[in-house]
Amino acid sequence: LADSSLDLIKGTNLTSRVLGEAFQGREDIREIFSDSLLGAYYKTGDRYLLEKYLQVSKCSQEPLFFRCPNDGMLSSMFNYRCEVRGCPHCDRKRKIEKAAVVRLYMSMLNHARFITPTIAHQHGESSSDQLERLKEYAKKFRRLKAYKAHVTAAIWFYQVTHGENGWHWHLHVITDGFFWKKEELAEAWASVGGGFVDIRDVDESA
Repeated sequence: LADSSLDLIKGTNLTSRVLGEAFQGREDIREIFSDSLLGAYYKTGDRYLLEKYLQVSKCSQEPLFFRCPNDGMLSSMFNYRCEVRGCPHCDRKRKIEKAAVVRLYMSMLNHARFITPTIAHQHGESSSDQLERLKEYAKKFRRLKAYKAHVTAAIWFYQVTHGENGWHWHLHVITDGFFWKKEELAEAWASVGGGFVDIRDVDESA
């Protein structure tokens, strides 16, 4: 360090100026998520929910601002991260870390392809039951001879969205291997109970 003394800065007005609108947007979501955990605790009495509420309510709440002695840039860090899934601050950090790993993984592939297997909705099915059904289909799919003949390596992600039909769990899979006709892929996925499936080429920039 050019100067061993750090310039620590205090002031609440720094939060919006340094962390920006994106941080404030995540803060709004964090507060809603925190309140929902507390409400669920009062409704169910589940101590686990209370513990998660307390963790989320403190996440990223006391940023420490400092000016770097070398380049003079104003930066920030946080004294506490809750690491609770659903917390927008921690989910963003987790997403950045995973994206870096995926980029490294893709740089080692010979011919990356992007597969999106989905499942059809079943009336009255809960989100958790739908996820378990998707996991079971994925397990059977990976055991198929057709899958093993076309895929030499893969990384799998579960994603959930919400629309008119409610929660919708599906998969995103980045694979390496041999050419797989879309019609044959669809037949293989349908044989284990799956619904619509898509496959396309994909590169590191995606």
